[in-house]
Amino acid sequence: MEKSASSTPFIHGNNALLKVFMENLKQSIMLKKGEQFLPQLYDTMICLIKKGRVKVALSNEEGEDKLMWFLNENCIISTFSKCFFQEIVALEATEVLLIDKVVFFDFIRSDQQYLDIFLNQIYRRYEYCIDSLLIQNKINSKMKVYTLLQQLGKLYGTVQPDNSQYIKSFLTRNEMSSITGVHRSNIIKYLTELERLDVIEKSGKVIIIKKPQLLDELIKAEE
Repeated sequence: MEKSASSTPFIHGNNALLKVFMENLKQSIMLKKGEQFLPQLYDTMICLIKKGRVKVALSNEEGEDKLMWFLNENCIISTFSKCFFQEIVALEATEVLLIDKVVFFDFIRSDQQYLDIFLNQIYRRYEYCIDSLLIQNKINSKMKVYTLLQQLGKLYGTVQPDNSQYIKSFLTRNEMSSITGVHRSNIIKYLTELERLDVIEKSGKVIIIKKPQLLDELIKAEE
């Protein structure tokens, strides 16, 4: 089974699973940017993101919540344990496909390839959670922010002619804080330091990583 190169909250799917959803479609839901989707309301269904991107947060009975993952196209959305409330919000126009769970699990059990693809998506989410518990606490706050920025650039940055990476309004400072566990004021402090080093340029909600290679070197120096 393919293993992700590094632990990340940004989960990418596999379009091989789209086949079973298109052949057994029960419902299609269109979400506008900022619209909420609650998989708990579709307990007998399993969902797949056909297009778009969502962010997933979990909260417990005490109201403590945490931004967990960003799910991209062809990702499975599955309901969580009853002890957690799952909130999913579309980051852009998103289409979600729903089919019966029984049909889905019968399908993936019939072919090891599809079962592996499904399990890989689930394992990558838990891998990130375990990594956050066992490894991330050993990384200093600055490197958490630098690494998150590096991942954003490589996964979602638009490469410019000068090899800089253009990241358009993907994460707020509060969301960066929720993912890394670093206080928002320190997020701003570390981004400002990178600006002074001419590694990045901030303009409103846009961040341009002007020197991705230098950012890589700064992270590697701390390893």
